[in-house]
Amino acid sequence: MADPPTPNWDNFPNLDDVITKADIDTKGGGKFAADYVNHMKVSQLLRLHAPGWQFETRPFVDPDGIEHDCWKAPNGTAYVKGFFRAPTGSGFKDTPDMPQAVMDNRNQSIAFDNVSARDFTDTERRCQCTAAARHFGLAYQLWAKVEIENPMRPAEAPPKKPSAKPAVVPPAQPNADTSDKAAELEALRGVVTAAMSAVYKSKPKIADDWTAAFKKQFPKHGADQPKIQALNKEQLVFSHEFIDNYK
Repeated sequence: MADPPTPNWDNFPNLDDVITKADIDTKGGGKFAADYVNHMKVSQLLRLHAPGWQFETRPFVDPDGIEHDCWKAPNGTAYVKGFFRAPTGSGFKDTPDMPQAVMDNRNQSIAFDNVSARDFTDTERRCQCTAAARHFGLAYQLWAKVEIENPMRPAEAPPKKPSAKPAVVPPAQPNADTSDKAAELEALRGVVTAAMSAVYKSKPKIADDWTAAFKKQFPKHGADQPKIQALNKEQLVFSHEFIDNYK
């Protein structure tokens, strides 16, 4: 039996510097503005700069032999596993699986038994973009702040009038602890900001409740200021947990 071909790592896709400003779109506005690369643009760049690498999702086969598009997490929510299949004859192995949670338009996890076709296809697009960033570096520059691509379409509901009072966003605070790694903090701040924005749309009172809880938890961090701000990891984790548990 012939030995398998040896991969030439000079040919492995390195797409760190592929995206340009023209490839980036912005959604939202003000403090909630987020840069991203559209999933169709990601596909076009992959065809151009990583020919032969095909994105696929890995199916889950249950004990009864039934194949499912999604996998089930221990808490009953759904996720998909995506990977890039290596070009035939290249000597490369397929990339490791990239898990991606199935979420609704408010970034809330969806139960395995409730996943619709639209939920799956939206998540498949998102998974392709995050996997391309992880394995090939495509648009990694955007990852520290927001997800590269969020194809989740808004819920079909009548438009609401904007509230005069904006949601509280945890920006930088001069006197806060800045010992955490910048990239990790930026990623966590993006998660907290998105979560706060989603809840604020239906429950604007969360802004005042979060401020009161933050003052109580961190009395030495600007409690006498009109706007409470969070920067370090402890404060951002507290804020995230508060938002997740807000009723």
